[in-house]
Amino acid sequence: MISKPRAIMRVRTVLAVLFTLVASRAPSINSRMWAGGRAGAAQQTEPVKAPSELPIPMVKEPGFMDSPDVLALLNQVRLAEFHVNDLLADVHPERWKVPEAMRSSVGNSVADLRSQMNAMQAWRAELGKRPTSAYLAFETYQGLSALPPRLDALARLVSDNESPSFGAEYAAAGNHFLDAAETLGLYIGYLLRNEDQIVVAMEGNLSTCQRELGEAMRGRGPKATPIPNARPIRPARHSPRAKAAVAAGKKSAATKK
Repeated sequence: MISKPRAIMRVRTVLAVLFTLVASRAPSINSRMWAGGRAGAAQQTEPVKAPSELPIPMVKEPGFMDSPDVLALLNQVRLAEFHVNDLLADVHPERWKVPEAMRSSVGNSVADLRSQMNAMQAWRAELGKRPTSAYLAFETYQGLSALPPRLDALARLVSDNESPSFGAEYAAAGNHFLDAAETLGLYIGYLLRNEDQIVVAMEGNLSTCQRELGEAMRGRGPKATPIPNARPIRPARHSPRAKAAVAAGKKSAATKK
């Protein structure tokens, strides 16, 4: 049988051994926790790009143009305008051997061409400020489309009365405007197609939201309170006969007095 003092000594020895083992393992545990904390901190401070900074894939559909392409097209139109203005400055119908009526008609054609170019130039400048506007692109397209027929008619007159090469320059300028109008027309189709897809998607989302909201709110709203029926209040109507009778009674009463 073990005496009490020896039992106490054995318990102390076991506790000392356990304490030594725990102390030897503590640094490794602490080091692992410290390393894990540093790794977590490093992971949290890792820079993450915002969605707006991520590259957006662009799918080039028919008629697609980005803003720089639209501005480049408008710059080509502006250069063509300068060239046409230079050509119009060299037109002198007063030197042509034509009747006075035709000479006056040529002057009116030149004035009409300048007016159309000024109107188109105003829309072109507005489109340069907002290249993604389908409305401004359409107005510019209309202005461009009106120029080639006028230039073609003027080119024939200049070829007959000035020189064929001089008239060909008017025809070439008209072709520049025509090409720009065709390109701009395709771009307008691209803008309208995208806007139509956006509208269809919004209508579908709105319909889905309305349906889901109706299903979620079904049975949750207050019940309708019935309103008791009541007779409408109508103003009293006085017939002409009643008015005449009242007037006759008042008159007879006055004569008796």
